[in-house]
Order: sequence, then structure tokens, then C-alpha cells
Amino acid sequence: MVGNTKVVETISTDGQEDRQQWLDSLKGVTIIFVVLGHVLVGFYLNGMFEAQRGMMYKIHNAIYAFHMPLCFVLSGYSYGIAYISKESSDPAICQNDKIKTQEWNIFLLYLIWSIIQWSLLFTFSGLATELVTVEDLLSTLTKALPPLWYLYVLFLCYLIETAIIKRRAGDNLLVVVIPFVLVISYPIIEPLINDDKFTAVRILAYYFFFHFGTLMKTNPSILKMISRGKNVIISGFLGVVTWLFIYWSEAGAPEWNDNIGGAIPALFLTIFIIGAGYGKSLKILSFIGRHSLEIFLMHRYVNGAGRVILRKIGVTGFVVNYISIFVLCIIVPLLISMALIKVRLYDIIFKPGKILGIRKR
Repeated sequence: MVGNTKVVETISTDGQEDRQQWLDSLKGVTIIFVVLGHVLVGFYLNGMFEAQRGMMYKIHNAIYAFHMPLCFVLSGYSYGIAYISKESSDPAICQNDKIKTQEWNIFLLYLIWSIIQWSLLFTFSGLATELVTVEDLLSTLTKALPPLWYLYVLFLCYLIETAIIKRRAGDNLLVVVIPFVLVISYPIIEPLINDDKFTAVRILAYYFFFHFGTLMKTNPSILKMISRGKNVIISGFLGVVTWLFIYWSEAGAPEWNDNIGGAIPALFLTIFIIGAGYGKSLKILSFIGRHSLEIFLMHRYVNGAGRVILRKIGVTGFVVNYISIFVLCIIVPLLISMALIKVRLYDIIFKPGKILGIRKR
């Protein structure tokens, strides 16, 4: 990151676990990429701005080359911070009560917001670009509505990572090699199973990145290595070169995991962004990053409403629409989150596992 940045490792939060500002900033960067990509998808599906379709396609491909792998690496690192015991000299010991609560929290968030999303799409089917049926609601446990598949796969990552760490196999070479082979071969495997019908298949594409994030936390030398100046430059160069080789034509599929070898630029670009951002923070990005979950869960509805409203008031320019809807997708969820915190409803909506007091029995 450039500009007004400062090096901050952690800050004290009134006796709570230290918060790593650089990590929040990177989460902020990641959710910004997610929103930018989804705004473009909304334009595609609604047949808007046909004259800019070629440009939108290239921007979309650039974002989708790395943004979800980056998201899972940061999620894995956050998992390591929050749920691998600091009190023990053995990093393989998980904080069982906390991890069980969070696993349930992710699962309940997925179910609750799946019902909310399905209800809105079903009710406003005349305005929605994605038509849903009762069958879609009944198949929630096997087939996730986009973009909620992230929570579905994240829940599976938590279950797998916890099982591996409890068996003290987190540093086992096979635990790295096997997921890497699976992620590389995912474009070949996926058509045989179809992840549009069985969302769990996506664990083959994303567990490697989640586990890599956990390894960065339990093995600090990895993070130090990728954040060295020359390694940042090398990873960025390799990421761009391999991405150009795969994507620099419309023959490339729009998402990294649909392309043979797409995991290579995804990994290099993810390493580049983390290495470049390590130890640096920007207050606005950290603030956005701390509320990235709320933005993720609510931005789709703001995205759709923004398209309708701008069209109604006669705003037709591509740039004005793109910037306006993007800003709304960030600001509106933040304002709603602040309001929910003020009226003490935040935990009920975004931390149902905590509210229900779910613990490992």
C-alpha cells in the first residue's frame, strides 16, 4: 500500500486479544475487490453497458484471478490468531470452546442469510436477475446461493483444519501437497462433480489457501519471508506474468478455478498482496476490514437496489454507476452495522452462535 500508511503490528483493546491492524487493512482491500467484482457481475446479468462489456470483462477477470484465494488465506490466518492456543507451547492445541462456537456461528449465518436472500429473491422476482424456486430453499444444505457459498466452504475449512491440527498434522508435508494437487487439478475435477449443484466440492479449490493462511500464523518465518522486499517484487512479477499467460484473451474462463493452472497466478498474486501489505495499515481500510463480514452479507442487496434507483433517476453513465453503486455497497452496510451496534442488535444478527451460547459439550 502506498500513501499515508504506518507500520503497526498490534494494538491493545482493553484487555482483549491484540488486533493486527495490517490484517484488518488487507481484509478491507479484499472486500473492496469482492464488491467491485460483484457490481460488474450485476451489470453483466442485467445486460447493462454493452459498449463497455470488453473492458468490464478484463476488469472482472483481473479481480477474479485472486480475490477469493486471498480471502481464504486471510481467513486461515485469522483462524490461527483466534483459535490456536497461545498459552501452550504446542501450537497444535486448539481452543475447543471458542472454535466450536465459531463453527456454529458460521453455519447459522449461512442458514439465516440463505433464507433472507431466498425470501428477497422470491418476493421480488420481477426485479431479480436470479430466479429461485422452493427447491432452491430446500437444497440449501447441498447447494449454496451465490455469494453465500463462501460461508458454506469456510465452515468446511474450519472443520477440516481443526481435525488436522488436533491430530498435530498441521505441518505434515502431505497436508500441504495433497490440497495443492487438488487445487491445481480442480478445473479437471469440477466438471465431473459440478460445484453448482454440490457446493462442498469447492473445498477442493479453497482448502489449500485456508491452510496456507494457518501455516503463516503457526510458522511466522513464512510471513517474514514473503514480506521481504525482493520476494514481494518477485511474487508480484510472477503473478502478473502467469495471469497474463492464462487470461489475456477472452479464451480464458472468468474465474481462476475454471482455468487449468489458474491456481498459480492466484497463489503468486495472493502472496504479493499479503507481502506488500504486511505491517502496514490505513485507518479507513482497517475500519472497512473490521466490518467486512457485514459488507459481504449485505452488499448484494444494496447492489441490486442501487442499479434500480440510479436507472429510475436517469443516471446512465457506466463510470457514474460503477462508482456510485460501489460506494453505496460499502457505506450502507457500515451505517447499518453502526446502528445495530448502537441498539445492541449486532450480535443477534451477526453472531448467532454467541447469542445461543453454543459450546463444545
